[in-house]
Amino acid sequence: MLLPIKRRQTRSAFAAVVVVVMTGGLSAAPAHASPARVAQGKPSPEQALALAERLGNRSAGAYQDGNGDMVVTVTDQQAAREVQQTGAIAKTVGRGARDLKAVTDMLARDFTIPGTAWYADPETAQVVVMADSTVTDKDLSRLNDLTRRVPSATRIRRQPGRIEDTAASGDKIVSKSKVVCSLGFNVKLRSGEGGFLTAGHCADGGNSYWFQDGSPLPIGGVIDKRFPGDDWAVVRYLKDIPRPGAVNLYNGTLRDIDGPGTAWKGRDVAKSGARSFVTRGKVTGVGVTVNPNTDETVYDLIMTDVCAVNGDSGGALFSGSKAIGIVKGGENTNGRCVTFAQPVNKVIEQTGVQIY
Repeated sequence: MLLPIKRRQTRSAFAAVVVVVMTGGLSAAPAHASPARVAQGKPSPEQALALAERLGNRSAGAYQDGNGDMVVTVTDQQAAREVQQTGAIAKTVGRGARDLKAVTDMLARDFTIPGTAWYADPETAQVVVMADSTVTDKDLSRLNDLTRRVPSATRIRRQPGRIEDTAASGDKIVSKSKVVCSLGFNVKLRSGEGGFLTAGHCADGGNSYWFQDGSPLPIGGVIDKRFPGDDWAVVRYLKDIPRPGAVNLYNGTLRDIDGPGTAWKGRDVAKSGARSFVTRGKVTGVGVTVNPNTDETVYDLIMTDVCAVNGDSGGALFSGSKAIGIVKGGENTNGRCVTFAQPVNKVIEQTGVQIY
């Protein structure tokens, strides 16, 4: 299964980054100072993310710009100097992480409507609210009323499709009830046994055993899963078959995976799945809340512009040799794509499995 959002011959507002202003419009984003950096060695992306977190409400977060440089947002000159001293780029914005969290908390409390998603965008220091074609005029009016409380801190994007769940890394797996998904990453379980990760919604509805295509015996059984809220499942291998710590690139080769990695806006990523094979793009958002039309909200997801289709759910989102996420689903409208993924690091924290 994937989150296949039904294909329509229209441009996706999710992927095309089209801003739609509702009746009663929202205030334009505030002007931001140009990024500035003191000329010296650059910090790693992980160091930049950690610095933004240490700054607390004096930063809206960090992201990677079009030149491949990490930018740390700041709300005051002292924070800018602290950032510049590390060699990172500092960009002044109008609000910090705590301010943005107050907006997302408000939405979670007052606007959990099917067909919507939202996330805090560090680049603009705004909360981006996405609404698909099923969101009614009445609910859009409610959303406008909410965002008028903090107009400069919010931005609305309309989505013409539908956000809904349907069904070596990237290999095809099939349930007893013929649900098709993709294998995520091979892992070592706490027990020391071999296993793999896939999407939790793939294992929902009693799909406890997974088969290789055409195999009469199951290769694995689900031993733990989390959905909704999160979207992952841990499967224990029941057959002694080769299970490399690598991603299927669908060109006769494998990409070795040596451990988990962190997502940040702008990071280059690729997806391997059983239906659309390997597709590439960038992370476009982190910490994303998604309210599919199934009323099963999932939090803290990664959003990318990588393409995926029905059957890629559970597949591998990776960057170089690092495991980044487990594909939840997305939309592919005229090649303008959005794909959501469950962060691998969060699954490791919750289950104790080891990526290899």
